[in-house]
Amino acid sequence: MILKEEVGKGIDLVARFLRDQKFLDKANWSDIKRGWIYEAVVPYTAERPLDFFVPDPSNPQVGTISTSNGIFNPKTVQKAVFELKQRKVCIITNDEMCQDKAVYDITVAPIYGVYEDDQQQSWYTEALNDEHPFYTYLEKTITGMECVVDLSNTMTINKSMLLKDKYDMTHRMSQVEECIGYCFSLGLYKKKQAAEEDAG
Repeated sequence: MILKEEVGKGIDLVARFLRDQKFLDKANWSDIKRGWIYEAVVPYTAERPLDFFVPDPSNPQVGTISTSNGIFNPKTVQKAVFELKQRKVCIITNDEMCQDKAVYDITVAPIYGVYEDDQQQSWYTEALNDEHPFYTYLEKTITGMECVVDLSNTMTINKSMLLKDKYDMTHRMSQVEECIGYCFSLGLYKKKQAAEEDAG
C-alpha cells in the first residue's frame, strides 16, 4: 500500500524536476532579467590537484577518476570533475543580452545568507549602511532572510544553469553598480579576466 506521504514526496520531486528544466528551453530566456534573483547551479572554485575523468578506450562514456596536477596545452580539452551547488545569484548582464537566443552565457554574482554570527562582524554594519566596497545588502523582505550580493566574485555561467526565477531586487541595482565600479577601480575584474584568458 502506498502512503499519502510517499505520493506527496513523488509529486514534489516531479514538480521540482519540471521546474529545473525551464531554462533548458531557449523560448524561456525571455524571462531572464537583470536585477532579478535566480536559483542557479554554480561551480565551486577549483584548485589543483584536480580530479580528471579518464575514459575507457572501449567505451568513452565509462572510465575512472584520476587525481593529478594535470598536463595542459591550448589545443587539448580535458574532462575534470568539479563540485556544483544550487545557489541564489543576481543577474548582472543587461536584459538585451539575457534574452538574446544567440548569446549563451550571462554574468551573475553569488548571494550569501547573513547569519547571527555575521551580524557581529564589521563588514555586516558596512553592508547594512551601503558602505561595503564589495557587498550589496539585501533586506529580509526580499528573500526571507538577510543576504549580501558578493560583487567581488562575479562569474559567467550558461543560461541553462539557471533553475528558477525567484525575487525582484532591481531597487538595489544602483548599489550593485556602485560596488561593481569599485571592483573595476581596484583592477579586480581586470586581473580575473587576464587569468581566465591565460587559462584559455
